[in-house]
Amino acid sequence: MNVILERPDEAVVLIKCELPAEEVSKRFDELVRENAQRIAIPGFRPGKAPKSVIMARYGDAFKNDLTVKLINEILSKAIEQEPALEKPLFIDEPKFEPVEDGKPFSVEIYVELPPKVELQKYKEFELKRPIIPVPKEEVDAMIDEFLLRNATLEPQKRPVQENDYVELKLSLEEDEPSPILVPLDDPEFLNYFGDLIGKEVGEKIEKNLSFPDSFPDRRLQGKSGNFVMEISNVFEQVKPELNADFFKKLGKPEGYTAEDFRREVEDFARANRSKASDDLVFERLVDALIEANPVKIPPKYFEKQVEEYIQENLDVSKIPQDEMEKIRKEVEDRVRRRILYKFLVDAVADAENIEPSEQDVIDGMRNWAQSVGINPDVVQKTITEDPQRYEDFKHTVRREKAIEFILSTCKIVDEEISEKGDEQKNAPPEDAPQEREVNEDESQLQTS
Repeated sequence: MNVILERPDEAVVLIKCELPAEEVSKRFDELVRENAQRIAIPGFRPGKAPKSVIMARYGDAFKNDLTVKLINEILSKAIEQEPALEKPLFIDEPKFEPVEDGKPFSVEIYVELPPKVELQKYKEFELKRPIIPVPKEEVDAMIDEFLLRNATLEPQKRPVQENDYVELKLSLEEDEPSPILVPLDDPEFLNYFGDLIGKEVGEKIEKNLSFPDSFPDRRLQGKSGNFVMEISNVFEQVKPELNADFFKKLGKPEGYTAEDFRREVEDFARANRSKASDDLVFERLVDALIEANPVKIPPKYFEKQVEEYIQENLDVSKIPQDEMEKIRKEVEDRVRRRILYKFLVDAVADAENIEPSEQDVIDGMRNWAQSVGINPDVVQKTITEDPQRYEDFKHTVRREKAIEFILSTCKIVDEEISEKGDEQKNAPPEDAPQEREVNEDESQLQTS
């Protein structure tokens, strides 16, 4: 079996092989002999039926078996010549004519390998980190939201107002009334119970309603008909005051003031802005790496990645055709950036001999689990018991350590941003290739 490897491009291999007719006949003879004993053909003892009779009855199955066997042998021979073929980026369906006894059999297989990355520059970039101030209005809104989450419901002796909580006795048709608390500050509830506004305790309302299966209150999901609503109580949300009693409930030390609380909220907001700034530094580092180190992505591998992204993230049936081309262009840019990021960071890890220790990998598992709210012990056990998943996670941690190394060599300059427009302009793109994105399959652990 003569297997030839052609290299029309650096990352492309064409595997070609042609078996002469006599070799194909020999293989069919071997296949018939191997199976003759277990084939029962009326009029012949086991193993005594002639090849022509066996082929007439089981020829199609033998052709399929021989085709698979020959292609696997060809691939094995090709890997002996080029070990990189064992882990291709992309392998196309083999091209061949159906195998026939007494006729030559030729195969061509198109394969794409990871491109060779020539690192030109990957250290000592100068990167700008935006320092984004926290506006007073944002701090006010955060405080108000916190107070609203800690609000109490106080009974009121007045008609129902918007944003009130209304306790009802609710019944459908002839059913017994059931108590329900309706939050009129929720748009979904307001849409169905808005007629309560202006009504008082003791009043009844009849209304024909049809609740969707997705309605927030499970007791009403999918129900429809004539509902009777009797108002039992009206409650108003009363936000707590920023005083010593409230701070004591929060576990704050004696002497803690409203000014201290405001500073704490502002520090929290600033920390979030700092995280966003660090994310943007990471994005700018990826941009710098890509610009400084051109890499050619194998075309069919790229097409496959784009299609997989579209299938996993978009409902194509709901996208008008005239918009699809624009969306595809955006997807292509997003996928191209992710692929280049992986190629380049892997090359840096190779160049710097970066290899995570077993403890690094375990710490990475546990930190990731905590960040997404999964039990770290469960994650560690699940991943470490699966050799392939462990290797994938190890590869992810290796990339993270490579990025940390590159950042340690860079000069990072703070950049003041004062206008809201500038902040938006510098926001991280939606496709920010956060390293944990590489391990998307780990999200399955949440339901394990």
